[in-house]
Amino acid sequence: MLRGFLFQPPPPFSSYWGFLFAARILDGLEVSLRPGPTYTGRAKNDRTALRASTFSDGAAARGIDLSTRAAPPVSPEMSRTFDLLKHWGMTDVAVARLARKVKPVHLAEASVSCRLRWLATKLLFSKKDAMRVVESFPPFLTYSVEEQLGPFVGAFLERGCSKADVKRIILENPFILARRDRSIRSIAYVQDTLGLEKSEAAKIFVKRPDLLSLNITPSLKSILDCLFDLGLSKSEVGSLACKSPYVLTRSPENLNKNFDKFRGLGLSDIDVGKILMGCPTLMWNDFDKTVVEKLRWLEIGLGFDRRLSLDCLLKYPVRFVASLETWTDTYWWILSKGMSEQKAQEFFKENFVLFSLRSGGLNGRYAFAKDILKKTVGDVLASPEYLQARFDLIITRVAFLRSLGVEVEEIPLNVIVLEKSRFDEMYGDDSKFLEYMKWKGLTEDKKVHIASRGTWGKMLGRGAH
Repeated sequence: MLRGFLFQPPPPFSSYWGFLFAARILDGLEVSLRPGPTYTGRAKNDRTALRASTFSDGAAARGIDLSTRAAPPVSPEMSRTFDLLKHWGMTDVAVARLARKVKPVHLAEASVSCRLRWLATKLLFSKKDAMRVVESFPPFLTYSVEEQLGPFVGAFLERGCSKADVKRIILENPFILARRDRSIRSIAYVQDTLGLEKSEAAKIFVKRPDLLSLNITPSLKSILDCLFDLGLSKSEVGSLACKSPYVLTRSPENLNKNFDKFRGLGLSDIDVGKILMGCPTLMWNDFDKTVVEKLRWLEIGLGFDRRLSLDCLLKYPVRFVASLETWTDTYWWILSKGMSEQKAQEFFKENFVLFSLRSGGLNGRYAFAKDILKKTVGDVLASPEYLQARFDLIITRVAFLRSLGVEVEEIPLNVIVLEKSRFDEMYGDDSKFLEYMKWKGLTEDKKVHIASRGTWGKMLGRGAH
């Protein structure tokens, strides 16, 4: 009997929790029946309104009229400071927010005016940009110009950075002003570790201001150690950091994760280092779409063996950034010129560098060679360097040779794309002529589509004078 009593379910509200629940309902009923405004919105807002109502009721009970009570008075000094900030473009809401975050001792008119004028005169900040810094980082107004801000900017200027560079750093990441000493140590550490010049080290951080927020240890040190583990020398890592500072923002875990994908292809650490040096962006792209798909297409579609396809990846990593659609576009363009698939496969094994060239650019160069230079398809395909040369270089050199009296039909395609030193040795320095062509606006890439007998033919027919 006792056991049955113990295991019976309790009746509603007979337990302690049921009592509390009922009390809560009654308490809510009492509040809802209380005369006064109706509180709507979320529960948090209702509780805030209820507390405010209770405070008002208490003040009324003590005979205090809150409607006649004004906001705390603002000193004349603070009023002048607020007027100054509004003159520089700060809104009333932003001024009120700033007054809550910065102590009044730092809001003296002379002090605030000094810092704003320093931004405008020293770093050529506009009023709008200066207010961006103050609103996003109010502690700026607490720093001394002579002891804190001046030395920080001077450290960049003495390393060869321009005022525009420093301005960009502060605008993109004003919070580094709170880490001034750490920022300078980070620049010095990268400079000493990689053996860079002062200006080279500083420009790395100009390109990536977020690097200034990293600690030297373990962040920067572990990142550099991860790069050294690939067999890269100090000078190579320094060159990589100057070319692509983004690599220094990746965590060691993220770097190794990307490196492991390439190691999975059978590449050594030395090979991964070569790819990283040749095309850093290849490491951060979609690995399957950027690398795996193209290697599979080379091996299945063009008959490349594994070693040859990996050699192409090592020699020309930049070409792998282009989409597979662009690759196939190049392949079908070659086939459209009468080359068989078997010959096209052998052609690309020797001229892999042609991949990533779009058919539009290839058509422009081919049309110029065929219509203006009177070359055949065989002549063009026998000079693959011509197909990848810059179109403005082709136009300039043809015009230069034409001015020397060389007939258009007698200009070999391989001569057009010679290295400058070799070309100058054979035909003379074309620098002044190049300046003339640029001045005339005849080397713009947008003129590729007008490479026809009617336009370029007239210009080349009469030469340059």
